[in-house]
Amino acid sequence: MRSPLFKLLAIPYILAGIVAVLWLTWRHRLDVLHIHWPFPHGLMALLPALCFGTRVVSTCHGAELAMGRNSVLVRAILACCLKWSDVTCTNSSHTADEVRKIVPKIDPIVVPYGATVSAGKTLGAPLRDDAAVPTLLFCGRLIQRKGIDYLLKALPMVLAKRPVRLVITGEGDRKAEWMQMATDLGIEDQVAFLGFVSSERLNELYQTCDLYVHPAIFDDNGDTEGLGVVLVEALAHRKPVIASRVGGIVDVIKDGITGTLVPEKDSRALAEAIDDLLGDPDRARQLGEAGFAYAQSHFDWNRITDLQLGVYQERAAA
Repeated sequence: MRSPLFKLLAIPYILAGIVAVLWLTWRHRLDVLHIHWPFPHGLMALLPALCFGTRVVSTCHGAELAMGRNSVLVRAILACCLKWSDVTCTNSSHTADEVRKIVPKIDPIVVPYGATVSAGKTLGAPLRDDAAVPTLLFCGRLIQRKGIDYLLKALPMVLAKRPVRLVITGEGDRKAEWMQMATDLGIEDQVAFLGFVSSERLNELYQTCDLYVHPAIFDDNGDTEGLGVVLVEALAHRKPVIASRVGGIVDVIKDGITGTLVPEKDSRALAEAIDDLLGDPDRARQLGEAGFAYAQSHFDWNRITDLQLGVYQERAAA
């Protein structure tokens, strides 16, 4: 475990950031500063705002809000940074609600993120053998709030009805524990932990899977998915998605329309949803197509950049 002294490294980081941001703002005569994670980065925008009248746009992604729930000091600093901001943006409606719990008078603007992995020229192309064992895919950090343990517990229930394999990408502090869990459950031959993969490999995995499954949960610190960009990526590949009804996931997956939502920490519900979609290819295809259309309209980068530029122009003009 990290020493408590490790937190002291934040002090020189913040002080250096304050000096650097003040210098850059003065040198380039910046009209607007866009701060991501306003704790602690909002502290770096305070002097430019006071000295030069620079406008401050703050974007919350969720992790800083979870920190605020567990620390009175962090919550106080975060609240001050948000109040100092001229406008606050969030990545989802869930994160916006969390901001309002800290500063009720703030009405955040939701500016989501789009896919970070291009679907390429073979978008939606059937690259897999139709006779192959159906493949489930999960992508992300292997940390508690991803809920992979509940997916692993669901897999034996699915395997009792049909053959299936699970591919998991990513690294994290729970990887060894979950690999051991797969062995203990007797499903190690049906589960592949690939670790970190390239964008090209990830694109291929999206295209060749049958279902994308995202069993996210609220972790012990109350943190969960702020949005879930991997869900947008799966939809961009026309894949049916099964995910937990938590956090910002509900902005991406509309239950029964762009995918299937299940309660968090419910392995049986997860297994039933997986079995239902694998047993109904037409329904799975409909969800994939509807999800693709939604991703193209709502999470298109041109739309997102227009939203963000509108925020900048409004603040700069003010």
